[in-house]
Amino acid sequence: MTPFCLRFFNQLFVAAEKAPGGPLEVLCASTVSRLAAVDRREVSEWLRHLLLGQQCLDSPPEEAPEGPVVGETSTEQDPDQAEKLQLLRHLAAYAARDASEALSRTVLEALIPIGSRLLSLESAGAGFSDVMQIMVALANSGSRRGHVHLFCAATLWLEQCKEFVLQPESLKKIEQVSC
Repeated sequence: MTPFCLRFFNQLFVAAEKAPGGPLEVLCASTVSRLAAVDRREVSEWLRHLLLGQQCLDSPPEEAPEGPVVGETSTEQDPDQAEKLQLLRHLAAYAARDASEALSRTVLEALIPIGSRLLSLESAGAGFSDVMQIMVALANSGSRRGHVHLFCAATLWLEQCKEFVLQPESLKKIEQVSC
């Protein structure tokens, strides 16, 4: 998605929020609700592409490069990351508020492996907290069963972080940064 498209869609969502119940808000809500009919794999691939970039479309989510580099951020590599996260926030807000619980769960289940990737890429977890907030908002929708999925994922993420922190290289880098 080009930076122009990201800004355009974000501006549409912002304009819709300024006129609650107006035709633009109805259009945004109906468009987001149609995502429920899209195949889960397609939603997952699009979200991976949106948040992780082109390089992650070619490799499965289980494969990850070496551990993260402490002190580097993904925003230095991708200046449009804020726009991408804002678009995802808007989509999640509409999905949690107006659409079916199934859509919220679909997006949540697609974001969980992305969370693992964000923790394992060289971004040192940059962007993970933003995506985590979006996942919590999605988990809150409907019957709130999404929190069960989120809790299970969180235990895996903690284990992933523990393994990274216990690596001798990581300990040295953490000591350098904290001193």
